[in-house]
Amino acid sequence: MASLLFRRRWWLPVGLLALVLLSYAPILRTFFLSDDYVLLTEAQLRPLAEALAIDHTWFFYRPLGKLLWWCEFRLFGYHAALYHMVSLGLHALCALLVVLLTRRLLDGRAALLAGCAFALLPLHAEPVAWLACQYDLLMTAGFLAATLALLRFLEGERARLGWLLGLLLAFQLSLWAKESALVFPVLGPLLAWAVLPRLPLRRLAVAMLPCWALLAANLIQRVQAWGSLGGYGDRPILWPQLPMTLAQTALTLLAPLNRLAFPGWALLLWGGMSLTLLAMAALGGRRLWLAALLWLACTLAPALGLLPVGADMQNSRVLYLPSVGLCLLLAAGAGVLAARLPRRAGLAAGGAASVGMLATMLWQLGPWQVAGQNSLHVVQELHRLLPKIPPASRVQTAGLPDNYQGAYIYRLGLNHAFGHLFQSTFALGAIPSIGPLAYDVAGYDTQVVFGLDAATQRWSITQMRYASPGPLSEAAGQERWDLSTCPAEWVGDAACVAGAGFRAGPALALASPRVAAQPPGWRELAAELDLPPAPQGAALVFEWRAGEGAWRSTDAAQFNLPPQGGRYRFHLMLGPADQGAQPPDQLRVRVDGLPGAVVRAVALRVVP
Repeated sequence: MASLLFRRRWWLPVGLLALVLLSYAPILRTFFLSDDYVLLTEAQLRPLAEALAIDHTWFFYRPLGKLLWWCEFRLFGYHAALYHMVSLGLHALCALLVVLLTRRLLDGRAALLAGCAFALLPLHAEPVAWLACQYDLLMTAGFLAATLALLRFLEGERARLGWLLGLLLAFQLSLWAKESALVFPVLGPLLAWAVLPRLPLRRLAVAMLPCWALLAANLIQRVQAWGSLGGYGDRPILWPQLPMTLAQTALTLLAPLNRLAFPGWALLLWGGMSLTLLAMAALGGRRLWLAALLWLACTLAPALGLLPVGADMQNSRVLYLPSVGLCLLLAAGAGVLAARLPRRAGLAAGGAASVGMLATMLWQLGPWQVAGQNSLHVVQELHRLLPKIPPASRVQTAGLPDNYQGAYIYRLGLNHAFGHLFQSTFALGAIPSIGPLAYDVAGYDTQVVFGLDAATQRWSITQMRYASPGPLSEAAGQERWDLSTCPAEWVGDAACVAGAGFRAGPALALASPRVAAQPPGWRELAAELDLPPAPQGAALVFEWRAGEGAWRSTDAAQFNLPPQGGRYRFHLMLGPADQGAQPPDQLRVRVDGLPGAVVRAVALRVVP
């Protein structure tokens, strides 16, 4: 079968692409996540000419990835499935290059197993499912192509200029994709020494000297731009912890399963299978192990500051390139094992392993599907409650979902997502809980609290409020009361100021008339006030009740008042959980600690 695939060369890439599409099919329904929205913003706003420019305020130089996102945005817009198709195509290309590279060491069947293992390895869920990791896929494809070109250049009876030029082009492209490729000039000669029985030193020098020159040029460029090599400068290698880091990384490679999504027996089973295949690979010869260990050691070096990978497989993208060495050993062990089993037993074992890897991969992708659903739901929920956010606004969030079992949701990018989908943007900040508003922005000063419903695995807004300078809009509510005429149906201990509204004395409490029955759902309570400069402790409080029940309130319903004074409007989004057993039919507005405050208008709206 393997020989047939290699003879009919088009079958091999088509077969690997089909395998990748089958194993990652659920990801095609996953929307953009976290950093993806930031990359969309860059692709939308930056002209093509800036793709190669160095951003002195940023510590990465990855122009190839920027170019890819620029093209994708103009071709695909916001159709995330098409971006995922590009990622799956790059992953299939990497698997194909693994097959071709492994053929330098093993027979065709083992090389095919290496490519299939790379395509199905659950370790790759993050780099393939998360679109922001297209940088890793591009870099790995270039790195593998450069390695293959180097070996082909060294193996030929005579040096071929085409392989040398291909080597230099692939190396430079990998450098432009991600800085992890900086190790290629070190790994290349070592791998050639391990793989080739007779190493042509002169030809190796001809190949590597231009690579070292390219490396030097890239390093000089980085030092001149940043004063350092760039990358994650805040992630130094902790040398005393290095042995433990390497041990944990080895365990991750042996059992690359999300420990938050899989039961313990699955990790033990996978780890046992990996150890069995590695033990069988020990029979494959010294050159094989030497090549695999050199690959792992050199490609892990740039990632040491980001290791170990967590139990939820966060940051597992840094193991995408090193995993080539693991797949080489696993394929060699599988080849040795298959040769020692009867044909039927070997076929049965291979089929069971393939089905098991496919099922494991689909299971490993589960958190990414949940993350994609929440990424879209969260921004849609925010838009439902706050359809239009004016410029110069700020949104502070508590409980904004960072990730679900390691799959990123909104570690970054909520404001970018809102801008792309609903053409409004804002400054984004984090708060531990509802707290005092700062009143230092010209637009909405907004606070939002999110909570997770464990039963549905969905984050939703549980509390929300905002304030801004200016009058209350005419369209602010289904029920809107203009208090400038001091209507008699409003009851409270306040003085009437004709043409203005109700003025507070030492305290103010105004109760609305009863409102008609309304459907259940979110309600927006709003008030417009003219405020003198407010001392610390002055507050506006919204209260509500149904029938003759007790007045209710929450922490979110208590607004600290701006020290500078002025005309302000205050909005409380009241969720079903805070309304009580029945929807409220009466509203009360209180002002505490600010004599002279005037309530000009109040509104109540049911949010559809």
